[in-house]
Amino acid sequence: MNRNLVPSRAAARVAVSIRQKLRHGRGREQEHGEDRTATSMPNLELSHLPQEAMALIICRLCIHDVGLIARCSRQLRLLCSRSVIWRPVYEARWGPVDKSATSTWKALYKQRCAAV
Repeated sequence: MNRNLVPSRAAARVAVSIRQKLRHGRGREQEHGEDRTATSMPNLELSHLPQEAMALIICRLCIHDVGLIARCSRQLRLLCSRSVIWRPVYEARWGPVDKSATSTWKALYKQRCAAV
């Protein structure tokens, strides 16, 4: 994975902070008592994107950031558990492997980390 494409942990924290402010309807303008209803941004949420687009964004994050994103909502937790996220992470760290039909890529990754 190209580290130049992976946002830093600080950027992930900022993204989570923005998402929380948007969810609660509080922007910087409202915190300071300014009224900008005519020019305010629409409610933008990651969940409005198609599942495939969200998966492409999430698979470019480091594992720590995927864990942070997974804590934001049930939908994101389920999305962050998909094989499309975990297979490249597993193979980048330990190389390709024939996966058994009973385990998910996330479970294999956690199992391998626990063994180290």
